[in-house]
Formats: sequence, structure tokens, C-alpha cells
Amino acid sequence: MQKDLILYHGSRRLFERFDYSHVRTLPGGGSSRLGIGMYWTKRKEKAINAYASMSDILSKNSVFRDTSLVGSILYQTSISQDGQKKTLDLLNISDDILKRLQNTTDSSDVKDELNNLLTSKNRYPDFAIWARSHQDLLKQAGFNCLKEKDIFCFLEPEKLKWSICEAKVLSGTQIPRSLIKPESKITIQNKLLSEHVSSSSIRTTEVLGKELLSQESGEMLQVVMPPQKGLKSFLKQLTQKHIQSLKEIKIFPSRGREL
Repeated sequence: MQKDLILYHGSRRLFERFDYSHVRTLPGGGSSRLGIGMYWTKRKEKAINAYASMSDILSKNSVFRDTSLVGSILYQTSISQDGQKKTLDLLNISDDILKRLQNTTDSSDVKDELNNLLTSKNRYPDFAIWARSHQDLLKQAGFNCLKEKDIFCFLEPEKLKWSICEAKVLSGTQIPRSLIKPESKITIQNKLLSEHVSSSSIRTTEVLGKELLSQESGEMLQVVMPPQKGLKSFLKQLTQKHIQSLKEIKIFPSRGREL
């Protein structure tokens, strides 16, 4: 039985919706070999390390398009069996798929291009190049996603639903409730690393989504680093533990000498 397909998207940005027009006007610095869309991967570690940079300390020096990147977000989505039928694998372009595309278009020029692909000895690379400039036709034919090995590009990402799998954010960050699931893992960092802030003063703590969902209400959830315990609080806690330990010890009276 075919299972749901789990995909990951790593980013240094926190966003709830995909802005397709923004991507068209300001293409990102990553690869777009499958065309314009939202890119995901089956390889979780790649999304974490290469794109989300989860292991990095959040810093004021991280900037993209003149905006500070103060988060490391690993998004997750699942594609149902029906959804997977709308995924076009570029490594397996059959004659039936090319003919299906021919029957979808009214353009004689496009029909001729597809006919040439039917007889091409290099169908995979030729079709991959062709598909980048014919995404509208692919969508008309019922495809919403292009696949190349472990990379998936959604042609209509605005229809995609995702949530946060893991994240590292600055204390005080607000996260849309819609992105949080009970199993989401959120690491909170107390402050940003900068030339005036040493790495030794950076603290982090982890909370689960179920904790945020139970403590907060409303559409936005605020994640806040708990206050650091001072020396007085630490000594008080230590004393309470010591007293509790003494209560648990059973002291038996010694028997006196018999004269």
C-alpha cells in the first residue's frame, strides 16, 4: 500500500503562506532548474543543514535582501496518494504523458515540440528544459508538482498545506497557530549573536508544540525564553531538595547500654 509522501523545506524565513508573485519578481539564490515554484526534498538532513542551517547560532550578521534572518525553520508537508498522482517524475517521461500533453494544448507549435520529444534520444534532459517554460500547460494537464530525484517543485504552492517540523527562533517571536502541531519542536534563543554579544552568553531552550498550543490562545503564539534562575533561587531549590531527602531517610534510635 502506498504511503503518504513526507517532504521537507528548509528556510531562514518564517512564513505562513507562499507568495507566488514575490518569487516571480525576486527569484531566490537557490537552484530553480525545475522552474518557478516551491522546492521541497525527501532528505530531511539536507533541508536542515543546507537550507535551514539549524545548527547555526542566530546572528545579526545573517542578512538576506537587506533583512536580518533571525530564524531557522524546517517545514514539513505530506502528499497523499491522490496528490502523488499529480507529481510528474522527469526521470520517467512516458509516451503516454507526452501524448496527454499534446491533447491538452491547442498550439500547433507546442504539439510539434512534444512530437520531437517523442523521438528524442535525450528525452529526460530535453523534456526537463522544455517543462521549465511550459508550466502552465503542465498545470492544465493536471500536474501540480515536478520531481527530479529527491527534489520536488510545486507549481501551485498556494494550494499546499505545511507545518513546522523543527525551528530555532529568537525569544519573543510570534508564530502562526496554523503552523504549529503538537509534535513541533521549537528551540528558543535568548538573544542574537553580534560583535557586542559573545557566544558564551547565548542560551537556548526547547519547547514542544503541544505546550505552546495549551498555554496560548489566538491565531498567533508567542515563544519566550523563560527567565534564568538566579543564585538565590538556585540555593532555595537546593535546600528544598535537601530537606525532602532528609524526610525520606528513616532514622532508628540507638539502643542504650544495659547496666
